[in-house]
Amino acid sequence: LLSTVKEQSNGLTGKQFHELADLNTTSSYLPNNNFRYKYCAGSSPTHRGYPCGLWILFHTLTVSQVQT
Repeated sequence: LLSTVKEQSNGLTGKQFHELADLNTTSSYLPNNNFRYKYCAGSSPTHRGYPCGLWILFHTLTVSQVQT
């Protein structure tokens, strides 16, 4: 993405940049991610939305608090 932006001598409009950065296009700079992670998934669809790293942080903080 960065190299494509740098190649534009006249710059990009907001719309052009949005199209380049859009993850749902065939020219997307990131691969399509259809993975379902089981370790950080919520117990039901209503208990999702926090990234795995945040759950690990919560776990680490609560366990370390109990151990002290």
